[in-house]
Amino acid sequence: MEGTYISADGTVFPCCWLGNHPWSREYKEFHGDKIESLNVLVHELTTIIQSKEFLKVEDSWEAQPFAGCRHFCSGPIPQTTDGMDGTNEVVRLSVEAAANEYKRQSEK
Repeated sequence: MEGTYISADGTVFPCCWLGNHPWSREYKEFHGDKIESLNVLVHELTTIIQSKEFLKVEDSWEAQPFAGCRHFCSGPIPQTTDGMDGTNEVVRLSVEAAANEYKRQSEK
């Protein structure tokens, strides 16, 4: 997952779009009581991104796509008033970069 995003509370999202309000709340409700299984403060990043729970969003694409995915990826990326128009590469992390950053921070 090239665009994986890790929020400040450690929750791993499939992309930066879902990691921002209001979609982060929707994502957490989508996963319910299993949301802790998607937290890098509790589990290894590689374990999370390979987990059935993490892949649940992608699995939803065939039948009933997760609302955030449908909103952002079913057509052109919407322009927003908060500057999050998909051009800000700073908020995008590759899985490897996120894992390296997490390891670096935990070694401090």
